[in-house]
Amino acid sequence: MALKNILTDKDDAFLDIHDNIVWLDKAQALPTSEKDGWMHLYKVSRDGKNMQLITKGDFDVVNINCIDPAGGFVYYIASPDNFTALPLPQQARWYR
Repeated sequence: MALKNILTDKDDAFLDIHDNIVWLDKAQALPTSEKDGWMHLYKVSRDGKNMQLITKGDFDVVNINCIDPAGGFVYYIASPDNFTALPLPQQARWYR
């Protein structure tokens, strides 16, 4: 079985290495990235050609609590101003 690169995340200053990619199904995943300056969730196609920002705003996604693939919701904990601030429960919806 050959490995295929799906997504490459780059930053000249700092890159937070993690392994918190969640697969929604065989065709799409929800990885996190700091490409906009905040730790956000993205929906990425398996071939890496389509990438959609799921969580928007000035906050970091701290933890994914639950994913509802049938309803298209992801429930997560977000830190409003910085990673050490009091986390707040949030939800986001993606569209198929």
